[in-house]
Amino acid sequence: MHRAAYHHFFSRTGTANREQNLLVSLSKHYYLQKYERIAYRKKPIDPRVPGERTPLRRIAVLDVDTGVFYGEFHHTEESIDLIGFLARAWHTKVHNPMRGFPRQLNIPRAMFVDAELHSQLRWLQPRAESFSLSTLPSGFQAGAHVAKGLESELQSSISMTDDKLNLFYAQMMADIMSAQASNTGIAYTKAEWLAIPPPPSSFFAEIDSQYPDCPGFWRQDQFAIVLGLKSLGELNGERIGAE
Repeated sequence: MHRAAYHHFFSRTGTANREQNLLVSLSKHYYLQKYERIAYRKKPIDPRVPGERTPLRRIAVLDVDTGVFYGEFHHTEESIDLIGFLARAWHTKVHNPMRGFPRQLNIPRAMFVDAELHSQLRWLQPRAESFSLSTLPSGFQAGAHVAKGLESELQSSISMTDDKLNLFYAQMMADIMSAQASNTGIAYTKAEWLAIPPPPSSFFAEIDSQYPDCPGFWRQDQFAIVLGLKSLGELNGERIGAE
């Protein structure tokens, strides 16, 4: 099966983690069915229409200079957990080389006035080497290709599972799908990323503290696979034992 690639012609005037773009948007074609099975609809989804399908939410962070990005799909009806998402994006991962803190994080203008989301980012700043916040630029440079790349990989995964892919497993493959979608940046900058030290364990301990009802929630289950904290066999064994 042909897998579409969305290559990013990135700048080499900077370095990895100099500047990153945070992207949050709704899918126009993918939504959840019963048992959180992911489905595609050719006609664009308009959530403003009463009774319309609820689209998936895409959250991604793009490294501006290398073109490498990490992205996830989430249920739109759940609150946005930027702390957990960015902790995973900056953690070492199995297939995606992105790691460490950016010096500048560009965010959508709406996040500056969204009290909850802005509060999460302000909490992260002093704990992540005090990265600066700036407004996300418009156009292709901001990362319009990221959504296309992620959804191309999502469609390939849906096809390979005979249309039985659910959200849990799509999230479990987040680093693989992101790596394949941004493979040009990875091919040219893998060594550069490997030279960047990961965040210290003290940072992740503070992330854990933000989930008092379930410490470490941000790195459990499907995301433990993404971060290399568990094998698929271990996760399956836990899920079978819990049934």
